[in-house]
Amino acid sequence: MAGPKKFLLTGGRIWTGIPAAPFAEALLVQGSRIVAVGRKKDVLERVGSDGAERLELEGNLVIPGITDAHIHLEAFAKQKNALDLLDIGSKPALLEAIREKAEHVGKDEWIYGCRLNETMWPVPVVPTRDDLDSLGIQNPVLLMRVCAHVHVANSRAMRLGGLRTDGMLSSGILNEETAFPIVTAMEKTGKDPALQEALLHRACLDLAEVGITSAHICGAASYGMEEDLGLYQSLAEKRLLPVRILSYHDVLPNLTIRSGFGDEWVCYGGFKIFLDGSLGGRTAALVHPYSDAPKESGMLNHSDEDLFACLEEAVRREVQCQIHAIGDAALDQALRVIEKIQERHGCPRLPFRINHAIVCPPELVEKIKELGVAVDIQASQAFSDRNMAPLRLGRERLAHSYTYRRFFDSGIPVASSSDSPVEDINPWLGIWAGVTRRDGEDYFCCLPGSDETLDLGELLTSYVVTPQEIVGRGNRAGKIAEGYLADFTVLDCDPFSIPRSALKTVKSKYTVVNGALSFGVVKGWPSIGE
Repeated sequence: MAGPKKFLLTGGRIWTGIPAAPFAEALLVQGSRIVAVGRKKDVLERVGSDGAERLELEGNLVIPGITDAHIHLEAFAKQKNALDLLDIGSKPALLEAIREKAEHVGKDEWIYGCRLNETMWPVPVVPTRDDLDSLGIQNPVLLMRVCAHVHVANSRAMRLGGLRTDGMLSSGILNEETAFPIVTAMEKTGKDPALQEALLHRACLDLAEVGITSAHICGAASYGMEEDLGLYQSLAEKRLLPVRILSYHDVLPNLTIRSGFGDEWVCYGGFKIFLDGSLGGRTAALVHPYSDAPKESGMLNHSDEDLFACLEEAVRREVQCQIHAIGDAALDQALRVIEKIQERHGCPRLPFRINHAIVCPPELVEKIKELGVAVDIQASQAFSDRNMAPLRLGRERLAHSYTYRRFFDSGIPVASSSDSPVEDINPWLGIWAGVTRRDGEDYFCCLPGSDETLDLGELLTSYVVTPQEIVGRGNRAGKIAEGYLADFTVLDCDPFSIPRSALKTVKSKYTVVNGALSFGVVKGWPSIGE
């Protein structure tokens, strides 16, 4: 009986993710594993290369499969059915878009708008309940800001969610978890499992199209962004899942499972906790007030005592922790609590992960390094926040914000991600932003004269190698090496040979996961599901 098919890739370069031997000439794959990688002559001489089907790379680069180390994947999927507000340029245009939507749906149907970004408007003011009510429509309306930490609801949506329209919430602007009752009410009216699975499948295929083979998904039920593992399991059982899933949730499981429970396709990653909100919504917790709102400093969602109790329980159960901390006050809280936990229990098997760490003075960089904490960054946010962040933070504080160069220079494990649907899923936008840190002549979120640019090799490592290492999979995934999983993507160029400004145009020609094509077509090469 014949074994799994063999495929030989030559005619380009292979970036392996291994510092001692970063580039190779040939790659041999059999079934779900990499059989050989190295010089073309050596690979051809390997026993087992005979009979392999060949794929000519035509000068293009092969890299290990990309991991999106922080993504709200089900929220990204659901937004395909929502009213996308990202390109809306003003409040009048927003209201008109909602009015037009109401004309095409039933009067009781929810209107859900996503990716609202008022900071790009001529008058950057978040709309209110009164603005939405002024439309005179009967539909419940709920809008989510691009950061996902601020929602706006009209009166009917608030009533359906059991919230009063007077008192503290009278504006209809709902920060952090206060929107949860409304999100829950909306979900109850339109939950169609078949539609949800179809949307999720499409979203996973979108990831494969940009070279992603693994995703660390972040469920946030308290923000209306839970991840339903049953949907992923269903896709995996049907052999339709094109990406490996590692899931984090904002509650600890009621079963005594540890991080790593599951299989190579759908696996439990750990616990996610939000310490603060976002800069755009002014809910990120800052040590000093916002530069454009001197009476506001954001908010901490937990006391030190409550945070210690949550994290200690997770550590005791060998559950890895992801900690959302954007402001310096939140980051400082996270690190002082982690230090106390490690004094009592030692360093955990899998490191604590800080998500974002945007406002990070040098002394906190040193503390992150000292404690062995990993950081999940989104380099594209330095670009998308370029208009908002200088206003919120001011020049002095901006000098130690979005300073990813310091993380790399300090030797801190850095994993890159999109934080989609907050940012675009395309990893090459993040790579471009991290490598250039400027758009034409304009620097974004760094002061002229300060070099915050990263090397292409560093960014690639943070997208493919480090995300696997910090979750305990570095011995079998994240590199192109003999015996490793056959997860990789063939690009449409060699990014090391093009101008830095062109990196955002890089695309994947083919993506392979577990030895099967998840994106692209190669004659004779099986696809996911075959």
